[in-house]
Amino acid sequence: MAATSMFVAEEAHVVRLVPGGTSDERIGWVNIGVHSVKLQLNARGDLVLETYARMNENDELAKVVVAKAAALAAGGNDPDQRK
Repeated sequence: MAATSMFVAEEAHVVRLVPGGTSDERIGWVNIGVHSVKLQLNARGDLVLETYARMNENDELAKVVVAKAAALAAGGNDPDQRK
């Protein structure tokens, strides 16, 4: 689990969720209005987005999983990936 993940500013309106510890996994939360969004990069490198009502992060409203293979096929790369 990526308990030590943290957001780092890349640009004025863009942040990056960097890995912590010895794992490439990352977990972070973003509050937007009445929404709370959980962002997770799992051990397989898949992106998992879960949405909740802000202040009620026990009841998932929606979930999207984007496979690492799809991002790589679209030309994505991860400058934080450990080699």
